[in-house]
Amino acid sequence: MSGLIRVDTSGLRALVDRVGFFGEQVATIQARALNKAAEKGRTAAKREIVAQVSLKSSYVLDRLSLRKASKDNQVAVIATTKRGISLANYSPRQLTRAAKRAKGDPLRGIGAGRKQAGISVSVGIKGRRRMPGAFMVPRRAGTVSGGNGMGIFIRVGPGRKDIQHLYGPSVDQVFSGVIIGISGEIASDFQAEATRLAAIALRKLER
Repeated sequence: MSGLIRVDTSGLRALVDRVGFFGEQVATIQARALNKAAEKGRTAAKREIVAQVSLKSSYVLDRLSLRKASKDNQVAVIATTKRGISLANYSPRQLTRAAKRAKGDPLRGIGAGRKQAGISVSVGIKGRRRMPGAFMVPRRAGTVSGGNGMGIFIRVGPGRKDIQHLYGPSVDQVFSGVIIGISGEIASDFQAEATRLAAIALRKLER
């Protein structure tokens, strides 16, 4: 998913016509203003995403890339990957219940005398969700150190391998709604930065 925001450059163009900036100066001003607005937009998108789903800020920011504009390519893009996010990223807690003869499972934080009784996760701002039928399993090579840690699964059939890996809302899914909401903020940031840079360039011309 990519965030392409249309910005109104008429104010900058009017200033260009009035003071006679060269084309290269205009391209530089516009590219720098676009990049500044996009950087702030990336930060704003991260802020809005973590306000909606329980993901760490650093995790979200790592999945929001920024392709900067240049004098020759007047487009700045905020983008996310479409890769799914394991539900295990949403602060899972192992639920247990008493079972006198149970040996427990240290890997999943289950003490002796208790057995698993589902999982709870915190996906959004409405609190934790209990999933009585869910359980945690190492995701690769049978060990947590195999690469991706634990995953949350549910059983979908009687066979040993009849389990389904569960996923939560991805950064891409949330971003698709967030980018619409912050489009006005990004456009305003562009206008403010373009005006500031144009004023600096104007002062240099007047010297």
